[in-house]
Amino acid sequence: ASYQSMQVRLERRFSKGVAFQMSYTFGKALTDVGGTGIFGFNSATLQDYYDMRGEKSLSPSDISNRVVFSLQWELPIGKGKPMLGDAGRFVNAVAGGWQINTIGTMQTGYPISPTTSVNQTNALGGTSRPNIAPGASPSLSSGQSLSQWFNTTAFSQPAPFTFGGVSRTLPSTRAPGTQNFDFSLFKNTHIRERYNFQLRFEGFNIVNRANFGAPGAVFGNPQFGVISTTYSARVLQIAAKVIF
Repeated sequence: ASYQSMQVRLERRFSKGVAFQMSYTFGKALTDVGGTGIFGFNSATLQDYYDMRGEKSLSPSDISNRVVFSLQWELPIGKGKPMLGDAGRFVNAVAGGWQINTIGTMQTGYPISPTTSVNQTNALGGTSRPNIAPGASPSLSSGQSLSQWFNTTAFSQPAPFTFGGVSRTLPSTRAPGTQNFDFSLFKNTHIRERYNFQLRFEGFNIVNRANFGAPGAVFGNPQFGVISTTYSARVLQIAAKVIF
């Protein structure tokens, strides 16, 4: 396996109630074995054990672009803050101690690893892959949809006991990317000096964006090229926490 990347980070450390961080990674991971997971070594997807050079491709776990940002903001309201700092104890208890937090993640999808429903290479190797027509591209120039995420007509079943000609992962076609935004609102109420009662209102995937799963990648299966799954929808929760 090999991995190269460019990583950039912009950070504002906690100051005047505000902390901010944004990081961007542009990377490329290449492997000659494996499925999903860290570098994809938890499952073998080799087609020809005697031609490892021909197995080298993008890692099934490769993410070419990823942006993550986070913001933490203690609202300037209440005791010791610019707004209502001189108000009474009751007003400070209700209006003060609020904190906003948010985390956003945006990244490209994972590469697609095509296989065949009928293993044609049992006597010669491992996982069988389909052929791809000469000069054909698995990418769709237009009309991409959940029912046809890539050009399924470009693939064909290899002859018995022959290796398919498509690479272990498609170099130009990926599963859908991910956009996720989490948001939380905390209310900190200090009880004497030692205890802090924290009320938390939290929302995961707060905008309820539909992040779709990978398309079917088994040639010969009716779901080949079809996306039929999504990740978690919006989740809201309320929690209480005592910190001491």
